[in-house]
Amino acid sequence: MEGQNASKSIPKTDGCTRMSKDLHSGGVNEGRKMAESGHLVGQDCVTKSVRGDLEQRKSSSSPQEMAAAQVNVDPERRVMEKERQTCPDRQMTSAGTGSGRTDGGEVSVEAEVPEKTAKLKAQPPGEQMEGNSGSDSTTRGSETVSADFMVACHFLRDHMDNMDNPNDDMRKALVVLFQHWFSAAAEETSVATRVSVYLKEVKKATPSLLTFLVNLADDNGNTVLHYSVSHCNYSIVSLLLETGASDMNLQNNAGYTAVMLASLTAPDGPAGMEVVRKLMELGNINIRSNQTGQTALHLAVRHGRVVMVRLLLSYGADTNIQDSQGTTALMFASERGHTHIARLLLERGQCDLSLTDKRGQTALSIAMQGSHTDTAALLQAHAKARAL
Repeated sequence: MEGQNASKSIPKTDGCTRMSKDLHSGGVNEGRKMAESGHLVGQDCVTKSVRGDLEQRKSSSSPQEMAAAQVNVDPERRVMEKERQTCPDRQMTSAGTGSGRTDGGEVSVEAEVPEKTAKLKAQPPGEQMEGNSGSDSTTRGSETVSADFMVACHFLRDHMDNMDNPNDDMRKALVVLFQHWFSAAAEETSVATRVSVYLKEVKKATPSLLTFLVNLADDNGNTVLHYSVSHCNYSIVSLLLETGASDMNLQNNAGYTAVMLASLTAPDGPAGMEVVRKLMELGNINIRSNQTGQTALHLAVRHGRVVMVRLLLSYGADTNIQDSQGTTALMFASERGHTHIARLLLERGQCDLSLTDKRGQTALSIAMQGSHTDTAALLQAHAKARAL
């Protein structure tokens, strides 16, 4: 019953639960996406000239710039790898302990960016990046915003009406925007203080660009929110939610939303759990993956996330939603022999025991077929009790 569209996913390496291999996705910002490699993808702007320009820029970039452009997009494969190494009940540690990239050409949030960029706007952002070695930058404090990033923001703000049909200069600006934003916010080692500076500066200098930036997606359809949830960088997730600009129901190429990814995590502290609660409040917990038809509850049950199952049920998760194969959350619990989860679903979810999947099997027949006697006995007991 597993999803058939497995591919790249979003990883974390410090004890946080990994997202499923079938958790990468697509279609964000009306089809406009930036590839992790620096390729710009969009509804009407996938052209050889764009890719050629970006490849040329990549070949002339420094190793630091190249590294910044590479966003690790791999989420369930590494989840499973981590789960084989750690106890299922202790799969998460606090994230965001690393430091962001701080090479030349950066300017603090307090710096007078509009004045600085006003002098640079005569050149397209791409040319400014290539021609500016960082001598015009100003650094104040420990956290900074790239001057090139702000040049790109100002340039794109002034050309928002042409975003669906960008010219070469806009494509260059989009590449700069993507590389700096994902490098600062989507890495495993990204820190909230740095992300906060970026968000504050964009909100102050180019507020009309904030929603576009926050919902910018890579080739797999993953936004910074997708990555932050999968990395368990809850402080960054909180910052993104506070902007009010994040589209909570954006699905990646595999059809997974941030709430679905959160259902696979296991917060080990109240702060992380509070952020997950906020995610579930703001997002549609019953939205179905456009690839598998599964919901966040399906995922939590499949992966044995008892805490998340309980939380989803408390927010009104529908236990009777069937995926593309006709499978319900209770059927997944029966298949896996997750008796404790099956009990939760039966007691709190008003499960319909008569539902059948596309093979004509019920939750009970699935449990019996899998020799999960405890689960089968539980289902039989509930069926008898309801018949009285």
